[in-house]
Amino acid sequence: MYSAEEFNEFYNLFSNYNNDLFKHICTIDRNIRKQILDVACGTGLSTSAIQINYPLSHIDAFDLDKSLIDYAIKLEELKDINFFVHDAKIPNALNGSWDLIVVKSSLHLFFDHSILKGYLNLLNEKGVLCLLETTHTSIDSYPILNNAKNIWKKNIPTERKAELVKEFRNIDGFDFTSSSFGYDVKISSRVLNNAVKNKQISCLWEIADEQIREWMTRPYSKADFVDVFAEFDVFFLKKQ
Repeated sequence: MYSAEEFNEFYNLFSNYNNDLFKHICTIDRNIRKQILDVACGTGLSTSAIQINYPLSHIDAFDLDKSLIDYAIKLEELKDINFFVHDAKIPNALNGSWDLIVVKSSLHLFFDHSILKGYLNLLNEKGVLCLLETTHTSIDSYPILNNAKNIWKKNIPTERKAELVKEFRNIDGFDFTSSSFGYDVKISSRVLNNAVKNKQISCLWEIADEQIREWMTRPYSKADFVDVFAEFDVFFLKKQ
């Protein structure tokens, strides 16, 4: 479904925000993390932000989409990161243990308790599982098809997220903290329209091509940039 180049072009619009997001995470964590795992890393854009904020760490990163991993491997600025192909739904098949495991935009995976347990078992002493998920407020700010936004939000229903947070608070042997981090980001209208046209945002995959074409002909502002409120919930599960 993804074109690695177009995927990277769109999500690169948020690179400064990503760097600030992981700077925020560092203010919460306040620990040196020697071994870090980035789960479902795409083309490595968030991995790069992790690298900037944890410069002394060894980073492993994986995604199920081989084309995205192949693209990341070719990027000179990411040459020190160990990229590989793997399915995020199978943590028990991973070899290794980590001080920090980052899972961005995949909170729905943890509705399956066996997957949550699998990642918690991969943590070193005092290790942290950091889960990052786009808020509904952020999703609503995207100037894309309304039914696509609804699909995106249904992936993480408000009620189910609240239930999951309650479960996180009650996991034996782990301390739980939560926060959120967000601000307005100006993104290129051209790049956004291209990402919608070519379905580089996963919530668009269920939208019929005819609806996409109709949306592309809509009357809209000719401004070069549009504002999106980029915001993520930040959930920390720290091993006691």
